Amino acid sequence: MSAFLPFAQAFQAALKAYQLYGPPHPRTAEALESAGGATGALFLDGKGCRIALTGGRLYYGKERQNSQNLHVSALLRQMEDRQINGFTLEPGVTGDELTSLVHLFAMKPGKILETGGPEKVLEDRGTKNIRILQTRIEEIGEGE
Repeated sequence: MSAFLPFAQAFQAALKAYQLYGPPHPRTAEALESAGGATGALFLDGKGCRIALTGGRLYYGKERQNSQNLHVSALLRQMEDRQINGFTLEPGVTGDELTSLVHLFAMKPGKILETGGPEKVLEDRGTKNIRILQTRIEEIGEGE
């Protein structure tokens, strides 16, 4: 089984706790800790990972994710709503940086644009090991 599905589930749980209880609540801290553990499993090869949208599909690295999965489809929709074409997570991502990513996904899309875009939101929070991809990634078939 891919390490991505536990990450997607833990990330969505952390996002819901963040939205319901706010950042300082113990349930939010517990959910963020769980998401941190799931994030660590993404780096078993020692390299960073990329999560990207391509043609309405979500990819973890080069692996297409099942959009029928509730957590995958929620992440895909949230990324589309916030005009985030993808993001990379580098080894060494901290709990605070993961909280910043959750904060970004908890923001309303209009508020993100008012703030200067998703990259600016993460930059303002001191995030170094998570990068937003604004370049749209497309699949190109033979003859194109």
